[in-house]
Amino acid sequence: MIGPRINEYLKGRQTRVMQKNTILLVDDNFYLRESLTGTLKREGYLITVAEKAKEAFEWLQKASFDLVILARIFICSVIDARP
Repeated sequence: MIGPRINEYLKGRQTRVMQKNTILLVDDNFYLRESLTGTLKREGYLITVAEKAKEAFEWLQKASFDLVILARIFICSVIDARP
């Protein structure tokens, strides 16, 4: 269900060298993170996982991502965690 939507969003973003699309997944729910990570990896995506907003900001400073999946509950946390 989620795979086709992400595939549609990322369609055409792969380079000529066929790099895999990268996704940063941010959620505090362990089971949701594990489930989405497994599903997206099977679809061929490179997944980076962050449990907390601060950790997500650290990843965003180190690397670039094609897509960030962020739990709604993190909106306030993200605002508080900004550098």
